[in-house]
Amino acid sequence: MQDVQRLSGRRVRVVGTYHQVDMRMKPKPPAQYRGHAAVRLGDGTDILLEPGWSKAAIRSQAERERHDGKHVEIIGVLHEQSPAPPEPAAYVVGPALSPVESIQLAP
Repeated sequence: MQDVQRLSGRRVRVVGTYHQVDMRMKPKPPAQYRGHAAVRLGDGTDILLEPGWSKAAIRSQAERERHDGKHVEIIGVLHEQSPAPPEPAAYVVGPALSPVESIQLAP
């Protein structure tokens, strides 16, 4: 998380595990995935792929099927706190990559 704070606002390469995210405010099992995803770092920190309110946050089905649960390398601009939506609304304020430039399986 210290690296996230230090590198906020910069273009970075992040390596971690791609996984889908249940974005409901009070999720009850079972999880409900609607296309949102994050990368989990080695220390357990999750970084959203695009702010949850953004249309770009809904990752393609092909991307999710190809990468879910796998070790990936993602290039994008890192934000310590997810950028705010253009209109006032509740949103997740944790770390985010936006824009995401590329995602590939890590070597």
